[in-house]
Amino acid sequence: MQHFVHVSIVGLEDATLPYSRVKLAGEQLVRRSNLPWSVVRAMPFYYLLENLFAGLSWLPAWPVPTTILNPVDTSDVADHLVACAFDGGCGVRAEIGGPDDLSLVAIARDYLKTQGRRRIVLPMPLSDKSARGMGFVVSRGVRGTRSWIDWLNRHRVRANRG
Repeated sequence: MQHFVHVSIVGLEDATLPYSRVKLAGEQLVRRSNLPWSVVRAMPFYYLLENLFAGLSWLPAWPVPTTILNPVDTSDVADHLVACAFDGGCGVRAEIGGPDDLSLVAIARDYLKTQGRRRIVLPMPLSDKSARGMGFVVSRGVRGTRSWIDWLNRHRVRANRG
């Protein structure tokens, strides 16, 4: 039996960003499929946050929303996807996030510290409604095991070797 597993994003119902609308439309196509399917929503991956902050590195000060989220490691998501693909279940599956609920401000500061960079992080208050609209939520599903700081430290060690 074939089983299509679609990877999506946690919090799409409230998100207003164009990419979120596209992902939600993709989910709807999968749900209308005749194949056995599963939809697994994941929180933002650590490497995407790293890319975001690396893109800000030229700025002397970083305006960062004070919102809370629980980003996740791709290996934790991969393990969850494999389990969902082969456990015999179908449909909307448990979403997955990282082990820790973190403020985006703390995430930015951890990134700077592990990179040995100094930037001013300017905490920017964000209403709950605006945060949800931008996709900043906390997953209430399965929790991964690798923390953001562990991922940063491991990634830095690999980057220094290569």
